[in-house]
Amino acid sequence: MRWRHDIVLNCIDRRRDTPVWDRPFLVWEGEDRSAQRSLSYREFDAEVRRLAGALRALDVQPGDLQPTREADTLWTEHVKEMYQGLLLRKAKSWFTGYNSNVEGHDKIRYLIYNGGAPRYRQKLTEVAAQGYEGFRLS
Repeated sequence: MRWRHDIVLNCIDRRRDTPVWDRPFLVWEGEDRSAQRSLSYREFDAEVRRLAGALRALDVQPGDLQPTREADTLWTEHVKEMYQGLLLRKAKSWFTGYNSNVEGHDKIRYLIYNGGAPRYRQKLTEVAAQGYEGFRLS
């Protein structure tokens, strides 16, 4: 899986055993700003490995959790709505997936969630509260 490999390589493995390994990688701040949590590259790596181990123990493989066609369509429409108030919706750049040099990439695609972290977290919470309706585990 090339995409996964690139993320691990560029975000984690490249910093392993370097001076930044114990520096903050991710900082989370709560709505009231008094609740905070920070993870170093080392701690984040440990959490990812712990989650991967749990998924392996459950025999979950890449591609096992898939959205239904209806859920995928609803999410895509929601993401498109987030672009409506932005000039970004008209930008012909790699940021919107536009690349006239690559066949099939000569149109703007909505690739990035622009609704903000609180709204994204709300959507994730709603999906979990509904028992992951719209997803199937094969």
